[in-house]
Amino acid sequence: MKRLLFFWLIVMIISLSHNVEAGINRALKLDGDPDSAMEAPDHPSLDANLDNMTVEAWVNPDNDAGERMIVNKEDVYEIALVDSIFKTAIQAAGQGWDWISSDGAARAGKWTHVAITYDEKETRLYINGEFMAESAAWSGKLNDSPDTFKVGRRTRGGDTHSAYSGLIDEVRVSNAIRYDKDFEVQKGAFEPDGDTVALYHFDAEVSGKIEDYSKYGNDGKLVKKAELEEINLPNTLLAVYPKNKLAAIWGKIKSAP
Repeated sequence: MKRLLFFWLIVMIISLSHNVEAGINRALKLDGDPDSAMEAPDHPSLDANLDNMTVEAWVNPDNDAGERMIVNKEDVYEIALVDSIFKTAIQAAGQGWDWISSDGAARAGKWTHVAITYDEKETRLYINGEFMAESAAWSGKLNDSPDTFKVGRRTRGGDTHSAYSGLIDEVRVSNAIRYDKDFEVQKGAFEPDGDTVALYHFDAEVSGKIEDYSKYGNDGKLVKKAELEEINLPNTLLAVYPKNKLAAIWGKIKSAP
């Protein structure tokens, strides 16, 4: 039994050396096609059960023109670039919604970290860890919507628009206020914790799925022309999970009869 497990350990080490330890890091690649995106099914963790919320991502758009959707949960929340300006919209239950602007830009051809928080009283926007703006225009518990969770586009009234063009990586939604002042952006890929409700590294498509690393398993899928592209961005490089997997396998070997 130990010999068999040892064999599979060697296979895992070889596989990981080719896929992760070699530094492979990918991101979601979109070309502005309105039918292309990453999409995950609706789940209460993504709207109805959110009390406090942080939504964040790394973005590298192809151009600075137009409305480019980053993350969308229609009639609940979205973050986007509008002529390169980072904006968000929040819809509390029974209320309308409109853009809240950071008045700061995420320019084409450059990686930028963007984040928003909502505590049912105020919305705050951050770019590269710098607090940019806040608004109390909307307050109260978030709306509950049956719409899917999308990265890279928006669908409303049967029409799909605001298609993103460029790269998006390390999308995380949290049931917590991660930031309340200026902060230093992460130096590696996020690790899921108890407050994580969705976390997409976009490093691999497995059996047609983009894995959600949160405990909720909000796995998504690539739609139409959406694909994964290798990038060079150390801030989103996944390095933790393979080590954990190897440790788990080694533990099985040591405990085997």
